[in-house]
Amino acid sequence: MKAIGKGKNNIELIKNSLNIKISKNDNNDFDLLFLVDATGSMKTYITSAKEETENISKELRNLYPEKNFKYGYIFYRDPIDSPSDIHEVIDLTDNVNSIPEQIEKIKAEGGGDLPEDWAGAYKLVNE
Repeated sequence: MKAIGKGKNNIELIKNSLNIKISKNDNNDFDLLFLVDATGSMKTYITSAKEETENISKELRNLYPEKNFKYGYIFYRDPIDSPSDIHEVIDLTDNVNSIPEQIEKIKAEGGGDLPEDWAGAYKLVNE
């Protein structure tokens, strides 16, 4: 898994990280689920997630117009240390225009120690 941030070639990172082989024989449906640390120090990354979702979706639509993409997010914190540090989920959707508004509601809070509950985020992925 690679970190995606503002100013990087996110499409290449996504293709390489997920080992997507796009061809006419592949399934036309792809789900991209992003896991984002949403603790106090991550405010700028949450803002980047909002911007980059739009950029990534536009690039993927241009590159692969015959494919269907859904996008979702898990914003994880550290509920093990503080029960009020809950994870927040934006369910997979093909309505990419709705995501920035949902991300806008996510507040960077909690944390302050190492590590955050990334394992809990992976558990949510599997559920």
